[in-house]
Amino acid sequence: MKKLGIIAFSVMLAACASAPSWKGMSESEIAAWKDMGVTVEQVGAYVKAGLSHPQVQEWLTNGFTEQKSILAWSGANFKPEQAASWRDVNFNLEDAMAWAAEKFTPADAKAWRDGGFELEDALDNREKGLQPVK
Repeated sequence: MKKLGIIAFSVMLAACASAPSWKGMSESEIAAWKDMGVTVEQVGAYVKAGLSHPQVQEWLTNGFTEQKSILAWSGANFKPEQAASWRDVNFNLEDAMAWAAEKFTPADAKAWRDGGFELEDALDNREKGLQPVK
């Protein structure tokens, strides 16, 4: 019985130790996060990803409201404005990464896609000096 009590206490202690907290943040930092509607659990993930509250605010201002999306786009090294430009022309992160890696702007990529071209075809045609028909 004593062993069971020790095990239960250890599990509770470990759970408490890993619980998210505002520890280490100033009152103004905490207030800034809370003013954005960010929970203590979300703050932990943002901080772990290297995002500060002003950076997260930029993402929110650019219409990214889901943490998963913010973390994914920022983790792929997109700035909020860049990510919004790709999102606004209906590119998901994977496609935006592929087209951006080939030096297409969101507007150019959209024009090629609207013309019925996939990335490889757009690359081939661009290399020939061609543009998509508008």
